[in-house]
Amino acid sequence: MAHGGLSVELLGLPASGKSTLSRRAAEVLSSRGVVVAQRSWDLAHGIPRWERRTRKAARVAAEAALHPLHAAWSAAAIARSGQPGAADVGRMTFNWLLVAGLERRRGEAGGIELHDQGIFQALWSIGFGAGRGAATAVAAALGPRMPLPSVLAVVRAGPQTVERRLSARPDADSRLDRMDPAEGLSR
Repeated sequence: MAHGGLSVELLGLPASGKSTLSRRAAEVLSSRGVVVAQRSWDLAHGIPRWERRTRKAARVAAEAALHPLHAAWSAAAIARSGQPGAADVGRMTFNWLLVAGLERRRGEAGGIELHDQGIFQALWSIGFGAGRGAATAVAAALGPRMPLPSVLAVVRAGPQTVERRLSARPDADSRLDRMDPAEGLSR
């Protein structure tokens, strides 16, 4: 769907180090003269929460306006995915449209687009909340309409590292952040 440029999505558990790795990779590549864009980083880091939400909402509105059929198909597929409630369907649809819009913009400046949150991370989140088969069902329903990254890099971290890093976060933005601590990741 998107043309030009190289898009790299980092996939991993929340707090596994995707943003840190993305930032460091951008610094190294930039120091070598490579044009690097980090739109997902820019929308989530170093700005107040209200501004982050406002910027993301503007991106989602633009994606829905520019690609209304994709927005409708996405919302319908996510609604059928077995999310626990209407609010979850709304959050997952919002996030999906956000990352789809970011992926579509790759190549605008040339060079490399690094995503510390992207399409596959959104699919993981959909599956995490809805259970077995949900992410696969949404991916199958949207099929060729999904804007995909050029490269998918998996970032791995142990459960203790993820739990420690989650507990140090000021905001509970991901589903793992809101998970019952008694459940733990180690099991």
